[in-house]
Amino acid sequence: MRQPGDSPEVDGRLVDVAVVIAAYQAQAYLAECVESVLRQSLNSLHVVIVDDGSTDRTLRIAHAISDRRVSVLTGPNRGPAHARNRGVRASPPARYVAFLDADDLWDRDKLEVQTRYLDEHPEVVAVGCRMRYVSSTGQPLGTTGDVVDDEAQAAIGRGELFPFHTSSMVVRREVFCQINGFDEFLGTQGSEDLDLCARIARGGRLACLSAVLGSVRIHPDSFMMRRRPDVNRAARFVRLRLQSRDRGGDLTWTDFLQRDPPTWRERRRDVVEQAYRRAALMVGERHWPGAAAWFGAALLIDPRYTIARVYRQRWAAGERLSPEQAIALRAVK
Repeated sequence: MRQPGDSPEVDGRLVDVAVVIAAYQAQAYLAECVESVLRQSLNSLHVVIVDDGSTDRTLRIAHAISDRRVSVLTGPNRGPAHARNRGVRASPPARYVAFLDADDLWDRDKLEVQTRYLDEHPEVVAVGCRMRYVSSTGQPLGTTGDVVDDEAQAAIGRGELFPFHTSSMVVRREVFCQINGFDEFLGTQGSEDLDLCARIARGGRLACLSAVLGSVRIHPDSFMMRRRPDVNRAARFVRLRLQSRDRGGDLTWTDFLQRDPPTWRERRRDVVEQAYRRAALMVGERHWPGAAAWFGAALLIDPRYTIARVYRQRWAAGERLSPEQAIALRAVK
């Protein structure tokens, strides 16, 4: 990963935040997403939009944004991890890096609040925040984000906890570069953010602000909805690979698939999470018969999980998530 000083400057200045937006088939949401960044109360930023091989109007929409703080890259589809790493490499010198999925949104003061926190807490290397879930039409569906205490910090480092959504993260750039960014193979499986958080946590303190500072959009075309079991399997791989490395070894994807086939319990969790997520999508779209049908299916498959999930999503002050739920709670991305 290229170091901060290797990137081209913007008007010869160091900016506070380099914002990387990985976009794939995002024509419905990209313009609104970028607008939420350009309207930030923090002005010292630069946005890099990386079109990851879209075949719709995503690239055309990106090129139509006439703001000198925005750069656009394009290339073949290689997954969000590659797109984010490429965006960081191409961004100007910055103290911090932030990531935003192309269908998500930030509240106006998000970056100002988080950069101030990092400035005031030098021991913290990355900070997230609580985010609201919204449907494709903007209907609120709940919130996500978890306080990072000592117990949570240790669990994150083991790959057992995903404390906040990637679209909420602001990380010190030198730290991101030191750990070589996202694992690009895992980006094709959907668990690259769990792995990144684990590696960051092993080198420094994480924090999650209690304020809700953005929105994560839930919609049917997301990666998580289409490939949920694959993501859960990759999350298990991340956890086992960390354990193997702690013992001085390593674990390849091929060895993992051969030695650790999914158990019956894990397969059941995959199915119930998929049913619950589809119910949430139906609620967001106000499709009540479909929501009731999928929620009923989730209750039949695993009533304990389903009831606990409803409580956490709607009433609990915060969510501490298992690796599968978490990655997961990228809100069907």
